[in-house]
Amino acid sequence: MNSNNQKNSKTQRIFNIFRSNPDTIFNIRKIQAIFNNLYQDKINNFYTSTVVSRLHIKNKLSRTPTQLNSGYSYSAMNKKKIDEIYKNYLLPYDFGDNERILRLITQNKFEKLSISNKLNFSKIKDFDFIKKYGLDYFYNNKVLNFLVANIGFVMCDGHIRKNLQHVQYYFNQKEDAKLFKSGFNSIFPHENPTLEYKSYCFTINLCSKEFAKLINYLGVPTGNKVFKPFLIPKWIYNGPEEFKRIFLSIIYGNEGSKPQNNRWRIQFVLSKTEEYVTNLLEFLNQIRTMLAYFGITTSYIQLRKQKEREFCGRFYIKGKDNLLKFYNKIGFAYASEKQEVLESLLKRDKLIN
Repeated sequence: MNSNNQKNSKTQRIFNIFRSNPDTIFNIRKIQAIFNNLYQDKINNFYTSTVVSRLHIKNKLSRTPTQLNSGYSYSAMNKKKIDEIYKNYLLPYDFGDNERILRLITQNKFEKLSISNKLNFSKIKDFDFIKKYGLDYFYNNKVLNFLVANIGFVMCDGHIRKNLQHVQYYFNQKEDAKLFKSGFNSIFPHENPTLEYKSYCFTINLCSKEFAKLINYLGVPTGNKVFKPFLIPKWIYNGPEEFKRIFLSIIYGNEGSKPQNNRWRIQFVLSKTEEYVTNLLEFLNQIRTMLAYFGITTSYIQLRKQKEREFCGRFYIKGKDNLLKFYNKIGFAYASEKQEVLESLLKRDKLIN
């Protein structure tokens, strides 16, 4: 038997396994095991995946929309079970409002964001921090941009103490911390942020009840944010494009992952207690909506329970085109190690110079 006939024979045998068990759910490993047992012949993972993928493309098999923990699941006839498996993979927990949560997890259509919303200065004019610099000072775009950066930072890798006496910012690299401190001193020269190394990271501390009260009013919760619901302020979410870009760059510098093992993906992850899972998903979808504004597509959200901890939600920016758009339009602010890895990956494939 020539090699083409052998390939055709193996392909037919794989398909026969499905046809003989039309309601059974298979993954690649299970197909290989059955094939080896039935025919005393071996097929490798790549060949099996190729054959099964082609059968799916030809509508001869149903398949889960994405890979599960054990890869894709397939069936010849049992699409109902495939859908159930995928639904349980997306949401293996009972929240009592699972259908709504599933819609948030799988959201793939996003609202068209406005750029017309503005910060309501009349509502913040009486804050002591505003009075210190004068209300007119905050009409300056450079000042507003830095205020946006602070809000994004403290929503993620920052912290306002419950007593509103102290604001903290955390950095992996000393140079990034120094850059942020320099920016703070330049924009708000009456403040005195300090830099220290503690618990394996660099921390900027700002003892300013005036500033803490202002950014708390503008939407940043105090204390442990895992236990607090919050969303992106409307004046940023539907505000000028530059606000959107700065906010995304800051939060990705905080909570976004650098591309690892040369993989074309960037992860974003946040955690909440069970009580605020819906809020977590709404916040993540706000971020996905803002990314979509810049033409960047994202994966569905993955919701998982951390052992003896809270729930975490994560999603990914995937693919060369998306990572190039992210680099050109957003980037990692105050996270030089992440930006360097992204640049190196893009340079390797000659997508940037």
